[in-house]
Amino acid sequence: FCKKMNCVKTAWTLVKDKLPEYARVRVPPEYLQKVTWDDSLPLSYLIPTLTGSGVCTVALVDLLVGAHNEFIEKCHSVLKKKQNTEWRKHKIPVSHVQQCHLLDYEHHLLSIVLSHCHYSLHHGKGQDVTYDYPALEKHLVDRFIHGKPLIQLEIPQVVYRKD
Repeated sequence: FCKKMNCVKTAWTLVKDKLPEYARVRVPPEYLQKVTWDDSLPLSYLIPTLTGSGVCTVALVDLLVGAHNEFIEKCHSVLKKKQNTEWRKHKIPVSHVQQCHLLDYEHHLLSIVLSHCHYSLHHGKGQDVTYDYPALEKHLVDRFIHGKPLIQLEIPQVVYRKD
């Protein structure tokens, strides 16, 4: 749980300033300022609602899902023009998303780039590095783009009963 909360905290810190611009759900400015996602934060901030403190979670997920879908669609648009192939859109509900469905290049990108570069040493000139861009592009597309679905954002809303 702590590891997941650290991910939420990191994501919030990185994108909270973009929420008013890009999220479809409006987050009150006071939440943008005071929410820190530490141990003192009430559990109500993690319960998805369109009003009150739960709007922070909904807006964060909305922004991240939107960024994922926009990136996947843009990649397939470029690939369609370049390769003249049609992309079959695959959509899954957010409740079925697993790690394999998401873009996760943080730990793999450098090793892939390095595997497609060629080093040569020239006496008196030093090291020369060339990249095999077509092979690198194919590897990146196969590894990170093909098979990634669009995510349908259907967040169940919690409605509090009035006592």
